Amino acid sequence: MKICFSLKEVAEALSLSSATVQKLVREKTFPEPRLLSGRRVGWLVREVRQWAETRPVADLLPPENTGARRRQVSRADRVAPVQDRISPGRSGGSCTMAAADDSARVLDTAEPNDGR
Repeated sequence: MKICFSLKEVAEALSLSSATVQKLVREKTFPEPRLLSGRRVGWLVREVRQWAETRPVADLLPPENTGARRRQVSRADRVAPVQDRISPGRSGGSCTMAAADDSARVLDTAEPNDGR
């Protein structure tokens, strides 16, 4: 049997955000947390239930999009083409790569050869 809720548990139990719970406490419209130890606070489950039961009955239905999930983005849409992720070398469009014989080759990654 649970006696106290943490901030996260209070928010989850009431379907509110943690920020909203903290705001209600500051406005003195929600039960204040109890000091449990040096730096730990919690809300008595009994007080949270009493507060919830005193809320007025709503005239409105929840909005239609309640609980709707975000559209899933495919991996192909998230991954940029390889060419977009290649950055040019320090020489302004070319990068060097060491060859097997330890000589350096220049790879053109920017534009077609313009005769330079």
